[in-house]
Amino acid sequence: MKNDFSIYENYNFLELKPIPYNILAFSGNEDKTVTQEEILAWSAYIKGQFEHILFPGKHFFIKYYQKKILKIINQIGEKHI
Repeated sequence: MKNDFSIYENYNFLELKPIPYNILAFSGNEDKTVTQEEILAWSAYIKGQFEHILFPGKHFFIKYYQKKILKIINQIGEKHI
């Protein structure tokens, strides 16, 4: 966590060209740390597809949905093999 705070405190934004990749973002609908608007803002930095999947829960929602999230990631991976 200490490193997370260090990154946050020392981060300097550099405007770059959008990357040519797809992004799949997961977030919790009760997360007070990252807003839905901030998650959706990632779509401005890519040329590929952007998909957002919202789960019930707060910032650490992933702890409760690990199997479901892994299943989604694996299904997407199978489509690209």
